[in-house]
Amino acid sequence: MEIRGMRFGTEVTRKLLDLIGSPDKKLGIIHIAGTNGKGSVAEYLSRILVAAGYKTGTFSSPDVFSENDGVRINCRPIKAADYERALKKAGEAARGTRATAFEIQTAAVLELFAAEKCAYAVVECGLGGLADATNAIAEKELALISSIGLEHTDVLGNDIISICRHKAGIIKDITRAIVSPLQPVEARDYFAALGASFAPLPKDVTAVPGGQTFTLCGEKYSIRLFGPAQPYNASLAASAALRLGVSAQKIREGLAAAVLPGRTEVIAEGGNEYVLDGCHNPPAFAEFARFLKERYANVRLEIVVGFLKDKDVSGCMEKLSGLNAVITAVTPACERGRDKYSTAGMCREVFGEVYTAESVTEALRGKRGTIVVCGSFTLLKEARQWIEKKL
Repeated sequence: MEIRGMRFGTEVTRKLLDLIGSPDKKLGIIHIAGTNGKGSVAEYLSRILVAAGYKTGTFSSPDVFSENDGVRINCRPIKAADYERALKKAGEAARGTRATAFEIQTAAVLELFAAEKCAYAVVECGLGGLADATNAIAEKELALISSIGLEHTDVLGNDIISICRHKAGIIKDITRAIVSPLQPVEARDYFAALGASFAPLPKDVTAVPGGQTFTLCGEKYSIRLFGPAQPYNASLAASAALRLGVSAQKIREGLAAAVLPGRTEVIAEGGNEYVLDGCHNPPAFAEFARFLKERYANVRLEIVVGFLKDKDVSGCMEKLSGLNAVITAVTPACERGRDKYSTAGMCREVFGEVYTAESVTEALRGKRGTIVVCGSFTLLKEARQWIEKKL
C-alpha cells in the first residue's frame, strides 16, 4: 500500500537489510510504537542505557530542528560522513527495489548503529506499527507501546481498537511487550487481553523548579521535562530498563539527564516565556492544555498555531477552551501545511480573538508575556531560531 509517497509493508526493508548484511541482527533492539510519547520514551530509555554504560543508537522521527537530529549515538548527533556512508550502502542495495526514502533510511540507520558496534538500538516507528518499515526488524529485545489515541485514521482506522491492532503489530513475543499505563479504556483492555505487561502508574507527581518528581514502585525519580504525560513516558522507559537488568540508580541518572526540545519546552527570554510543543492531535493537546492551565492559570496567553492538512484542528483547539488566549494562525512551511485562513476559521469556533500571520516569525514579532507555539513540529524550528536570535 502506498500513500503520500510512503509505502506500508516490511518486505522491501527486510530485503534491504538482508542485502547489506542484516545489521538489525547484530543489535539489541527496543522497538517503540504509539500515538503520543514515542520520542520521549526513546529519549528517556536511551539516556538510561547510556548511563548504564551501553553504547546506544536512537532512531526517532520527525527531525525537528536540524537534518537527521532523530538519529543519535549515545544521545549525541551522528557524524555526517558516517551517516552518508551508510546511506550510500543502503541506497546502492535499493537499486531496482522501488524503496522509499524512509525504507532506505531505516536500513541505513541500523547499518550505522551496527558498524558503530552499538549494544542497543532504540527505534521509534514511523507510522502505525504492523506495516511500518521499522517492523522489518528480525528480533527485538522489547516492544514498547506508548499512549494510544486517534490519529492517521485514514490509514490506521477510525477507532481505538483498529489503531491498537496496528500498534500491537510490533509485538513478536508478548512476554517482551510493555505498555504505558496512560491509555484510554479500550486500549488498556485490548493490550490486557493480549497478555501484555503494563508499566506502573507514577505516584506522588510533583512540579518542581525545572521539572517534576514522582515515585515508581517506591523509588523516587526526577525529570526535566514538563507536562502531565511525562511521568508516564518515564515509567515506560524505566520499566523497559529494569527488564534489561539496569539498576534503579542508573535509571535515576538517565531520567534526570533526559532533554527533548519541542516537547512542552519552556524558554525564558527578556522577561518573556516561550512554550514550544509539537502536539498535533487531540489527546496530545489535552495533556498540553492541562499543563498550560496549571502553570498559567491567571495569565493571558499568546498562542501561535499551525497544522498539517490531515489533522483534527477543531478537536485540538477544543482542548484549549477555557484558556485566556489570543490565537494567531500560520501556515506551516511544508507541502502538507494547512492554510492559515482555514485554521483560523476553526479556531474561531473556540476563541473570540483570532488573527493570521504570514510566518511564525511574523506571528512572534512584537509579542510580550507568555507565548505558546504548537500544532506541528514543523513550526518549532522557525520559532526556536527566532527566539535564539534574541537570547
